[in-house]
Amino acid sequence: MFKHFAILLVAFQALAAEPKEITLDLADARLKRAFALARESNDDAIIEKVLEYRDGVKRSFGRKDLVAAERLVRDAEESVGLDAGGETMLGLRIARIDAETQKKLDSLRERLEKAMNANDIDVLGAVISESEKILGDNAGLPDVRRKGDQAKALPVKPAGVAELFLKVIQVDPRSLKALSSGKPVGDTLPRGYASVVHGCLTIRPLVEKHFRDKLEIIDGLIKGCCATMIALQVQKGHFKFPDMRGKHIRFGEMIEKIVANDPDAIEDGWLIVPDPEGGSQIDASECATALLRAGTILKNDDWKRSGLKAADWAKSAPLVSNFNYNAFSVSLLCEAHRVSGEKKYLDAAWKKYQFGVAPGQVSNGRWIDTHNSRTVYHVLLLRSMHDLLETLPAGKDREAVEKSARRALLALVEEAEKLGAPSTSMTICELDRHSRLTKDCPQRVSEILQIAASAAIQRCSSGGRVRTGAPLPELAAAAQIWEK
Repeated sequence: MFKHFAILLVAFQALAAEPKEITLDLADARLKRAFALARESNDDAIIEKVLEYRDGVKRSFGRKDLVAAERLVRDAEESVGLDAGGETMLGLRIARIDAETQKKLDSLRERLEKAMNANDIDVLGAVISESEKILGDNAGLPDVRRKGDQAKALPVKPAGVAELFLKVIQVDPRSLKALSSGKPVGDTLPRGYASVVHGCLTIRPLVEKHFRDKLEIIDGLIKGCCATMIALQVQKGHFKFPDMRGKHIRFGEMIEKIVANDPDAIEDGWLIVPDPEGGSQIDASECATALLRAGTILKNDDWKRSGLKAADWAKSAPLVSNFNYNAFSVSLLCEAHRVSGEKKYLDAAWKKYQFGVAPGQVSNGRWIDTHNSRTVYHVLLLRSMHDLLETLPAGKDREAVEKSARRALLALVEEAEKLGAPSTSMTICELDRHSRLTKDCPQRVSEILQIAASAAIQRCSSGGRVRTGAPLPELAAAAQIWEK
């Protein structure tokens, strides 16, 4: 009897949770959100599936079958990771911005960028406050959540990680040869070569210590990728970008917009002008910091000059409403200051942070808009603060950055409690830096670091099969987590 009662109770609760009636407007709003997330995945299969669900919903409304319409909308949401109803992902709230709200936010963009570039902190603060009012309880909420790593922490000796790193870069001999050749490989983004260099530079001391006979492989990759990046740098200092039209949805649309205004923007299959919305700061930062660090370690002045040329371009690049684009330039300018000792780069980094990064952080430690509050961009923004903490002298400015960095870190820890160690391309790198750069770092950070490091190692070696399962900088950084 009690068993049957329990079953009936569960059924009643499920029915009670159902919306009384889905409307066409509500279905349309939820489907638009699902489609936007599908496009973000750049996965044609997922996009096609959401479009099929959309057509099914349309037919369901045509025959007035609201139950089928609700089910199909939920299926569309599930296919992109949304929980039923589209309000949460993995049980955590996500931002839901309707078209009218987005229109209001878009109308503030010009004022925001004008205030940023005029260094008008009062107007900038007023625009941010207005944005917060429009967003309401969506301020500081990401529109996407991703399940993190839950791997069991399994300590690995640094030499063991170095050995695995060497196996990973040699698992595909043709790729190794191509990257070491000094020539662009297919549609590889410039930042891809930078990632290889950053990983190799991090692991290099361990390879030199434990596997000296393999050092030439590491240095060959560094030299080849640096030569490629220099070949991709344009005279003004930024870097060419492959023509991704028809190959990548978001990048393809970006290039389409640029070419519509400037037909000469493409040359020999490469975009040679900077993205007017600020995206070129990504490759400029990643490539130039790799060149500056490699030039310092391997004593190559050409690489340093190339890196400083990019820093000079970034120094004069206008601030944009996408906070993480500005953060990339902050990181590059900090590196340029460390390498050159020239104060102009530190001054520029601080100015870009003060007007182009810091104002966007809200009370929960994340950035105000739904895009920059995504975890992957949140970690990038945190990185820019770590770069400033390594570069700024002691004083009020450094203290303010450290305070903001702690708030950003606590937001990551809070999410990790429910989702696991954040799965990004620089989780290990930046959490480890935070623990070294700040005082009173939460103990939980050490636990998250060990989980993230274990996950990176396991993704590259699970089942006894070596693969490129994690970004090389993350795999290399894992070697430092259990280092004594």
